[in-house]
Amino acid sequence: MAEDNTAAAQATTDAAAEDAPLFPVSKQEREMEQKMVKVICRMPENVQKRFQSLYVFSDERSKINDQFEKEVRELSEAYEKRKLPILQKRDAILAGTNTEFDDSCVEFDTTFAKLETAVAGIVKTDDEKEADAEEEKAHEPTNVEHLKEKPGVPDFWSKAIKNHAMLQSVITEKDAPILEHLTNLNCSQVKLPSPKLTVTMTFSENEFMTNETLSFTAVADNDTDQTIEVIGTVIEWKEGQDPTKKKVKKTQKNKKTGEKRVIVKSIACDSFFNLFESKKEPEGIHDKDEDDLDSDDDKVMQQLEEAHDISNDLYDLYTVDALEFYLGFGPEIDGLLDGEGPESGEDSDDDAAEPKVGGKKAGGEGQGKVGPDGKPEDCKQQ
Repeated sequence: MAEDNTAAAQATTDAAAEDAPLFPVSKQEREMEQKMVKVICRMPENVQKRFQSLYVFSDERSKINDQFEKEVRELSEAYEKRKLPILQKRDAILAGTNTEFDDSCVEFDTTFAKLETAVAGIVKTDDEKEADAEEEKAHEPTNVEHLKEKPGVPDFWSKAIKNHAMLQSVITEKDAPILEHLTNLNCSQVKLPSPKLTVTMTFSENEFMTNETLSFTAVADNDTDQTIEVIGTVIEWKEGQDPTKKKVKKTQKNKKTGEKRVIVKSIACDSFFNLFESKKEPEGIHDKDEDDLDSDDDKVMQQLEEAHDISNDLYDLYTVDALEFYLGFGPEIDGLLDGEGPESGEDSDDDAAEPKVGGKKAGGEGQGKVGPDGKPEDCKQQ
């Protein structure tokens, strides 16, 4: 009898697990489903059943799309893990802890010879040759003379970021000297159970802050892929060195005496280091009309979108484009906006193959889940 009860309980558990959604279902989705069901239940009886069937089939289709999304994320995580040993070898060279280069140098020489042969076979017009010559003349090779007397490449990340046009667009004059002390960058992301991207920066001892490391995690909504929270680090700035604040003078007048006095206030200002401030999507923000958003809510949403953009730029720099940018071969800002990165293909329609964590950059106005047919699945039920 006890065995029968156990088997029945297990069957109930298995059935519940099978019916449970693979991803958390939002309040908005639940409400939409309820509205649809109510509409169907109010239909004439001889019409109602066909729409009940359509609803069930739509739900089954959604479950397949969810399974597709889950397997895509699992595959992405598997490939992320495959990259790790390579990134660790690179980071060891940059840190100066790996000085055994012989095997890699043999492979480099082989690749170089193949490239020389391949490029020699490319036929170009006189105009193309002239453009190539101008480009080569304009390119300023990265100066590595200072590395002769020291191990590793200690300025690798600070220089790569300096050469990244999109990142430079958010780095202020006050930020720049602080980032000169950047000695290491590390980025990682997970797709399950929900998308998270973590960026960690390590700094040498400096006159700006006491922190040795700064990190933040961008957390995305499972359904929309929009960044909804940033879990940051409290930065311990040294006296007068906080680039996220600026001092402004304001004249105050005493209403009774007419006497004037000048006060100095500290107010927030644009800075790359605002990225490390914790922030969260305001409760109920998506239930409000755009005209009803107050300035504070609007500011937080803009900050979350910016955090998404910067975190993904840093992630791409860390996992894909680091050497290109250090050597000064990264695209200009127009090229980045057009999607012409060092690994971009000719067909820009493939840009959304791997959605990124967070807001618009992953797919225009918030791409959301992608179904097996390659098209966005805007909501659970269609």
